[in-house]
Amino acid sequence: MTRINGKCNRCKCIIRSLFDNDGFYQYNSDETVSYFKNNDGLCNVCLTHMNTLATDELDTLRLKNEKTVRKKLLKNLTIMKCTQEIHYCKADKKTGKPVVVTNMANGSTKNVKKWKLDLFDKDGYPVRIEVEFGNSSGKAKNSGATTVLRVLENSWD
Repeated sequence: MTRINGKCNRCKCIIRSLFDNDGFYQYNSDETVSYFKNNDGLCNVCLTHMNTLATDELDTLRLKNEKTVRKKLLKNLTIMKCTQEIHYCKADKKTGKPVVVTNMANGSTKNVKKWKLDLFDKDGYPVRIEVEFGNSSGKAKNSGATTVLRVLENSWD
């Protein structure tokens, strides 16, 4: 249990926010108890230090986990199997759905106008890969392309 004496439980300094301008201890039971419960009885300097240590520890764990996952992925890369195949079929262009999605598990095919796949990059940010009929523009369109694969990412700059 946290002792309420106006001092930091880690460095034993006086927590100034609990004292008035004259240096007298202002014991407002609700505020003081709330402060000690929410901050574990630590001063702001100690809170910042403890939060920095916790953040560093989380970053270290995340990097270790990322390296482990990457190693497993590279090791198991040869046993990855294709689950979907997407291609453009010029003969289906007149139907308006020339993008063909094949389910490799059962061999079924489906014609669509737009196909998309949502993923996450190495930093955990969302990435969308999409193939859409009629989305070409500029030089690709002038060259006769009607279907373009796009990779969409958020710019977090």
